[in-house]
Amino acid sequence: MRILFALACTAGFLALGATDNTNDNIAWGAPDHGLRFGIAFGPTSPEPQMRLIFQNVDRPECLVPLGSSSAKGPVYDIQFTLRAPDGKESPVFNFNGPPGVQHADVKPIVIEIPKGQKHEILLSMKKLIYLDNGKSRPLPEMLALHYSVHASVDTSGDARWTRTRDQWMGRVVSGDLHQ
Repeated sequence: MRILFALACTAGFLALGATDNTNDNIAWGAPDHGLRFGIAFGPTSPEPQMRLIFQNVDRPECLVPLGSSSAKGPVYDIQFTLRAPDGKESPVFNFNGPPGVQHADVKPIVIEIPKGQKHEILLSMKKLIYLDNGKSRPLPEMLALHYSVHASVDTSGDARWTRTRDQWMGRVVSGDLHQ
């Protein structure tokens, strides 16, 4: 009887280890028009980074407009919100883009995500800044104080004539990321 129990436990542990960890510690939000958005901690070296994950859950093809890019680099239209332990929410400023104004050769960033697939962006957490009574406080500092953060992408207000038929239109919000 003990041998049978030991074999059953071993088989259970092997099956558990063989399953795919689809969560990967991602704080997912609810899907909107077939697109789901999640946020997670990324690599910590050379500096702490944040993972932003977009997943096409059921559309044949999902084209997501995310901002613009030039020779200086990409600028993503993603909003970040900090939530204090008491529930108060405040904006977080994203300084991950290039400095200055992008003048010439600006192209839209539109990511293509096939059905069931994911697309990931990495951003420096030190360049996500909360202004606390005039003092700049980087996101890692605020997370250490038991704050949480979530991100959102909203393309619902964009003019329809500027889009192709297959471009995603809506608002997705990630889950809350806690330290």
